[in-house]
This record gives sequence, C-alpha cells and structure tokens, in this order.
Amino acid sequence: EKLKALKQTQPSTNSSNPVVVKDDAFSKIKALEEKFAKLENKELEEMTGKKMKFLDLENEQVAEGIVMSIDPKKIVMGRPIGHVYCEVSIHYANKPDAPLFVKDDQRFRIKDAIGSHLLWIRDYVLVDEAK
Repeated sequence: EKLKALKQTQPSTNSSNPVVVKDDAFSKIKALEEKFAKLENKELEEMTGKKMKFLDLENEQVAEGIVMSIDPKKIVMGRPIGHVYCEVSIHYANKPDAPLFVKDDQRFRIKDAIGSHLLWIRDYVLVDEAK
C-alpha cells in the first residue's frame, strides 16, 4: 500500500512523453545512500593509523591493532580492499585461535597474523577507547 501511495504522488510517464523528476523519492534515497557512504569513508579515514579493536562475527573482540588503509583499489592478500574490507595490522591477539575473515596459505587464525597486514571486514572494526 505504501508503494501504491508513493507511485500516486509521482508524475506518470509513458513511452511517448517520458518525464524526468530530479526530486522523486527514489532519487532522494539514492542520494542519502551516497551521503552515508561518504560519511562512513570519512570516519574510517579518520581511524587510519589509530589503535583499533577487531571483532569477530559475534561482535566479540579477538584482536587489537591499527587500520592501515581503506583504499578500495589497494591490493592486500592478493585482492583489492574494495568497500567491504579495510587493511589492518594486528598487534595483539585477545583470542589467538579465532579464525580470520580472509585467509591465505600462511594465515588462518589471529595468532598467524600478528605483525602482518591483512583484510578485515569494516563493520567489525571499532575505535579502542581505552586510555
């Protein structure tokens, strides 16, 4: 019903007279998504080089270290970082046997990755606010 109501508020189009609307609801949603992505990237850029906590899928801390890069084109562990991951360096293992999100031939668990650069899912990186 909400979709029907939304459609009724939008100008109708037909193949002989297409209407382009700049401020329709779909354009606004897309603009909001783009704004959110920019804010998220800015926040991650500000985290680069700072002490961070790395979480597992259960949101439990498994390691500490720093974010090295969020450049989506940079190659880490043989693949581009993209928009889901960030490059991190693990300095301390809270749970040494916890699995990594992205594994390679030498690194399967947190303890294998201490001191090296690897990929970590951005949504599982938090600022370490310990003083």
